[in-house]
Amino acid sequence: MIVRLTRRRFTAGVLGLLSLGASPLVTSSPSPSSSLTVRVVTLAGRRVLLATPVVMPEKLRVLVLLHGLGEAYAPEVGARAWADRYGLIDADTHLRHPPIAASTSGFLPAAEANRINADLAAAPFAELAYACPHMPVPVTPAYAQWLAYSLMPALRAELPAFTGDPVLGGCSLGGYASINTASAYPATFPLLACTQAAISVADAPRIATDLQTAGVRKMYFATSSADPYHDANVALGRQLGKLGVDVTARSFPGPHDQPWLRDAGAIDLVHWASRTS
Repeated sequence: MIVRLTRRRFTAGVLGLLSLGASPLVTSSPSPSSSLTVRVVTLAGRRVLLATPVVMPEKLRVLVLLHGLGEAYAPEVGARAWADRYGLIDADTHLRHPPIAASTSGFLPAAEANRINADLAAAPFAELAYACPHMPVPVTPAYAQWLAYSLMPALRAELPAFTGDPVLGGCSLGGYASINTASAYPATFPLLACTQAAISVADAPRIATDLQTAGVRKMYFATSSADPYHDANVALGRQLGKLGVDVTARSFPGPHDQPWLRDAGAIDLVHWASRTS
């Protein structure tokens, strides 16, 4: 069964989210990285941040990341959100140069840092390229179609080393959009990684069934203790597990905000994506 992604289904949750208002905008400058070249370009008609290894390997995996509602108002801000505000560049740098330290905020506890370090000791970080497109609101099925049929061919032309399947992910509203996009285009996006996805408990069983029916191959969902979507993400992970889907579900301490993403959300998502195929 192919999931029918109607405009009504795709936008219903988004319109509800808009009434919540944007979260506070917190800007942080990423640490300098000698390992990545970061630039914002126009691909397939939209602004997209590309962060690529300075020394390009022969084969390269790509992680496509969608931002949250708070950065949707401006193309340049949205494209740069993961690099400037969510901690993407720092996450990549830390994973390249372990060990990872527990965060002073408590958002990344020692046990979680130790888990990541044990993984990295067993197999070093696998290089990724990152593509972060601006996502306008309201998010519609046309945007999902653009991701699958316009952005992906443009990325493969821009990055000749890009091989294999991309990982599609996002945070908050971007997580919601990623779920719908993967459900609609599983052949293009069979790997899904979301953190604090803006979904409801009531929708979790339907979303799990949609993802399983579509054939999305591997999934990752992370949340935090004070995330307003915590219960929904936990319910989704449990339901996917019951359906026999290959899913990783994690919950960390902390709120639904950018400091949490910088301390825990980005690094664990990137870590999972780098080890998944």
